[in-house]
Amino acid sequence: MLTKLLGNVAVLLGDQAIARSKLWNKDIESVSAPEIVAFIKLEDMAGRGEQARASIDVLLSEVRAAIGRGEIAGAPIERLRPSEYVMTMGDLYKILEGLPEGARRNSVRFALATDTPLERMVSMRWPEARRLVEIRPRAAEVLATVPRHLHTDLVFWEYVRGRLSPLMGLVAHFELASNGMAFDTLRDAYKTMIPISFEVDYAALRELDLIGKMIQ
Repeated sequence: MLTKLLGNVAVLLGDQAIARSKLWNKDIESVSAPEIVAFIKLEDMAGRGEQARASIDVLLSEVRAAIGRGEIAGAPIERLRPSEYVMTMGDLYKILEGLPEGARRNSVRFALATDTPLERMVSMRWPEARRLVEIRPRAAEVLATVPRHLHTDLVFWEYVRGRLSPLMGLVAHFELASNGMAFDTLRDAYKTMIPISFEVDYAALRELDLIGKMIQ
């Protein structure tokens, strides 16, 4: 079923930006979460993010109602919550780019992968890290990139003025790199992160035929 034919969508959203996008004439059962996020992000850039989120909230409500009535079997976006902070892989890369490559960047990645407070990374030692990996196997990929120092059991370390040091000021450094975002906010968003990168974001925007409008 086309998006515009779903329930009361045409009446409720016919004068909104979504009606001028390719989402409008697309089969709702083939609309993906990355496309929804791409639409919201572009509207954000144009200063219309609040209206876009409201439109998607309405659309999702209509999707769930249609599923309840048995009009459609389901949709990939039925459990999306766009009013919350929706993070993509591209957003995470942007934050990480604000930190130096190496220990500080890896500490954030490991804290996210293990759902652990960032401040614990400052004193994290290898036995504890290995225990966390046993609980969160995906974190092993991050840990595998971390070099071990012969003279300390700290997992994350750096040299400051030629001396081996823990990652002092890590939390404050993260908040600076993330424009004031608390790590707990990022950690919550990471749990529902949509795994698309800048390249796929761009591809999704092109699919929505919105890149040209953005450039014009």
